[in-house]
Amino acid sequence: MTTGPHTVAADALRVAVAGPALTRPLAELLAIGDGSPLPATAGTSVWQLADDLARGGRVVGLVTLDGAARALTRIDTERFAVVVGPYRATHRMRDMMRVERRAVRQAVVGLAPDLVHAHWCYEYALGALASGTPTLVTLRDWIPAILR
Repeated sequence: MTTGPHTVAADALRVAVAGPALTRPLAELLAIGDGSPLPATAGTSVWQLADDLARGGRVVGLVTLDGAARALTRIDTERFAVVVGPYRATHRMRDMMRVERRAVRQAVVGLAPDLVHAHWCYEYALGALASGTPTLVTLRDWIPAILR
């Protein structure tokens, strides 16, 4: 399979990276950089990791959430697939982020990766783990430490 300027082997590792990722560079890559403010949860390291994995010959899916999304939306670029799911601005904790966790789980299942690298231990990690796909979690916050 060939994607853009990068050649990907047919047996290449399929990786999904899940976490906040809607930064200005990613918006420009997706051709959605319309000048609107990006979400406060945007994370540069997540999309850069996905981009580096793709440049290294992996088949990559990037799973992220955004307050403007009402349903899962998939955008395929020449480097990787991006799946954006809904993120509620308020009242997420009333149901322990059920909508967000479900969106992440559905996105991961749809991408069918060999491995998921989830960032943050709530909606992204819990959704990825619920997919049944082997998951590596990078903790970027830990609620016991935050509450202290």
